Amino acid sequence: ALRSSEKRLRSLYENVPSGIYQTTPSGKFIAVNQALVRMFGYDSAEELLTADARDLYLNIADRDHYRRELEKRGRISGIELVLKRKDGHPLTVLEHAYVTCDKKGNTLYYEGILTDISERVRMEQLQQALHRIAVAGHTGPSLPSLFNTVKEQLAPFLRWEDSFIALYSKGTDTLSLLDVNDQFRAFPAGKSLTAYVVRKGELVLLSHEEIEHMIHVGEIEATGAIPQTWLGIPLRAESDIIGILVLRDYNNEAAFSEEDLGMLELIGRQIGLSIGYRKA
Repeated sequence: ALRSSEKRLRSLYENVPSGIYQTTPSGKFIAVNQALVRMFGYDSAEELLTADARDLYLNIADRDHYRRELEKRGRISGIELVLKRKDGHPLTVLEHAYVTCDKKGNTLYYEGILTDISERVRMEQLQQALHRIAVAGHTGPSLPSLFNTVKEQLAPFLRWEDSFIALYSKGTDTLSLLDVNDQFRAFPAGKSLTAYVVRKGELVLLSHEEIEHMIHVGEIEATGAIPQTWLGIPLRAESDIIGILVLRDYNNEAAFSEEDLGMLELIGRQIGLSIGYRKA
């Protein structure tokens, strides 16, 4: 019966969706479950066990505050922390933890549960950014001002190497880019990749090899270095395409996840509405 009970507890420990850990006050991991391993992006429990818990904090001062609160109260509940994954990307979690002591009251280790709330926080921040873009579209003094607001608000979400917005004029079949002097420079859409998105009328995601093939068969014309991944999202006012949001990554051939594409389409819709209102 005891062995069966231990087996059930071990199964529960390994299969709960939240990350569970035990660490010494100095930051040495004693035990971790698989959910915690996945949460921090490590390859195995053995690898995570060799890490220093202090190195998982984006701000080491948060670790010091965490320790002081635990030692003072004996437990903490519902604390929001920003940690970091193995790859350095931030990880926002909700933490519940308590202190385990020996019979003399000396701290043996900390035990805690982490729930990943990164996506929820990200969506809340994104909604705030989209709201500010909508306000800028209605109250901003000019299109360049709106573009600068878009760039500022979306910087935390557009982690890719290169991104820009091109306006499209159907009447003249031209694209316009904002230069360093906040002036729009127009040029024929031609057979550029950006113009290809206009012709397709939908999100276009292309690899380096696909772009090379399109150039080879004459579907598009080469313009500069070819990225590993190229993404174009049409921006619409009503049903008309009035611009393209372009993102390029020159190093990563798998730069965009399904979640990224969904988020970027949402961003594209708001940018299109704001530009359309500004131009009306």
